[in-house]
Amino acid sequence: MRIPGRGVVVRGLNMFKKMLGGGIVLLYHRVAEVVPDPQLLCVSPKHFAQHLEVLSRRCRPVPLDEMLARAREGRSLRGLVAVTFDDGYADNLYNAKPLLERHAVPATVFVTVEHLRTGREFWWDELEHLFLRDGKAVAWRAGDSLGSPDVNRRTGELEGMRSERIYRTVYRRLRDLSPGRRRVILDRLWRATGRAPVGTEECGCAEHRPLTVEELRQLVDGGLVRVGAHTLNHPILAKLPPEEQEYEIMQSKAELEETVGVPVDGFAYPYGSQGDYAQVTVELVRRAGFAWACANRPGRVRRRTDPYQVPRFLVRDWDGEEFERRLAGFV
Repeated sequence: MRIPGRGVVVRGLNMFKKMLGGGIVLLYHRVAEVVPDPQLLCVSPKHFAQHLEVLSRRCRPVPLDEMLARAREGRSLRGLVAVTFDDGYADNLYNAKPLLERHAVPATVFVTVEHLRTGREFWWDELEHLFLRDGKAVAWRAGDSLGSPDVNRRTGELEGMRSERIYRTVYRRLRDLSPGRRRVILDRLWRATGRAPVGTEECGCAEHRPLTVEELRQLVDGGLVRVGAHTLNHPILAKLPPEEQEYEIMQSKAELEETVGVPVDGFAYPYGSQGDYAQVTVELVRRAGFAWACANRPGRVRRRTDPYQVPRFLVRDWDGEEFERRLAGFV
């Protein structure tokens, strides 16, 4: 990317800040190059570095809790941008943190606690291994029951487009299930292929590996990266009874605080779109002692923004020029 002269930079920065009528929160998941990437969660390290260069030049990156404190106090939010990550992938430490440090950009990582303990991949990544990657793939017809898969015993993957349709069909069905029911079905699928789930002791080939406890501590060491809770098991909270929602929310806060040794004030709703959490969920998050919570819907942070439904803009694997164009579009 061409770097403008100092005068151009100053004028551009002032103009960009003037345009901003509120703070912007960006939602990332991964900084990695992984193929396939059916959920479009990955931003390459090269592109992420370009994003940070744009933010450093055009905006004022701040920790999310600082932005929300300014909103609460009625102070100006012009030009402020906060970076967040959901889920808690290991590449947040190894790929994202060095770039955040290089550009002095703070970030908040919302961690799904159960994966810290088990090391098992996120369920959508397990589906990728089952249907889009590995040799023995599970053959599935759109009308099949989740309880009775046929196993393709031949070596080689299923035909590409068909595999993608199978993946999408099963993903939609598993997404709405409780974590326990979903785990039972995934285990059944792994047994049908004769393999162990990726990320378990029997299979150490976890390409989509979540953070470990020690890696989480390394991630937050130094204070540039802060941690927030993302439940225990990444369920759709609105699909659970209130008592199960409460356990997912409160226990994730308690376990994270014990792990990192500092208060955990922020929360992010899994999936986070309208319908993925309910008003009772918001109240449970408040009662659990969180000071704020993030959703997954576009919008700017303003003085009257509900601190328990903070909007965020989802970021994809754009190069720096496209990211800067999108950022202006967020305004």
